[in-house]
Amino acid sequence: MPNLRSLRDRGDVHSPQEAVRSTNAHNHSPPWHEHIQATIKLHWAQRGLCAGCGRSVPRVGRFSPDDPMAPTFDHVIPASRGGRKDLGNGLMKHQSCNVKRGDAPPTGCDLIWQALVAARLALEGHAKA
Repeated sequence: MPNLRSLRDRGDVHSPQEAVRSTNAHNHSPPWHEHIQATIKLHWAQRGLCAGCGRSVPRVGRFSPDDPMAPTFDHVIPASRGGRKDLGNGLMKHQSCNVKRGDAPPTGCDLIWQALVAARLALEGHAKA
């Protein structure tokens, strides 16, 4: 199965939708979990930057899930505080940045990132996840 980096480097992937389709086309197992698909879309919308620290985040599948640098789906409004489990309430962060925030309320930076990601996804027609 080709990884997302090789697909993008070849010019085969230009959007998060294409990334999911291209990867699933080579995967004969059941469809990916919704958070993984959302994380792929967020990686694209955030241009590969962590919403917690601003550093580069590797693509999904390049690290084990417990690696501190692994990409994760962070709920802007934590589920424990009534936040939805959908793309509109998510940001991509390193595992360590996500754990550090825990279930605290969103910071001003989280809300700015959320607005930026929503605008980018809407412009590309990927606002619905």
